[in-house]
Amino acid sequence: MKTVRWGMIGCGDVTVASGATLTIGPGVIVKFLNCASTASRLIISGGLVANGTAAQKIYDEIDLFGHAKRLSPTFQKHIKSFADHPLVGEAMGIGMFGALEVVKDKKTKEAFDLATVGAGLKVYNQAVARGLFIRNMGDRIAICPPLIINETELADLFGRLRQSFDASLADLKSEGHFKG
Repeated sequence: MKTVRWGMIGCGDVTVASGATLTIGPGVIVKFLNCASTASRLIISGGLVANGTAAQKIYDEIDLFGHAKRLSPTFQKHIKSFADHPLVGEAMGIGMFGALEVVKDKKTKEAFDLATVGAGLKVYNQAVARGLFIRNMGDRIAICPPLIINETELADLFGRLRQSFDASLADLKSEGHFKG
């Protein structure tokens, strides 16, 4: 009997053929998107094995997505709190994902020159120096924490992020790139 191990996000039907076994291991997420064009189904003609461990239960057992949904208003409150920072032109997000636009002028939303100033990279480097891993996307910083994060850890994350923005602002001012 053939065993198939996989995790996916997709649309449409997935069929486990007769004689095959779908094994869902610890930490694997099997999720179907809500597709407008077609319904999604998991059709098992063979076998299905779902394994968890004490350390890595199957996500439905620990309600990972419910936890993230409950914590997302707190996450979004933290993201929006950056709207008053002199370097932030826009604070945006949905659920447990957020982004901060790094700007030279808050009123006009004028961007820093990416090639010569690299303000987003400065924020990123300051964050990494503080043990915080964020995504630098040129003039935007993306924040996507692990969904198992708790409120205390979230407050710590955003405290480190604010320190990173403050240190970057000080650097940009000392280099003559920020007058605000």
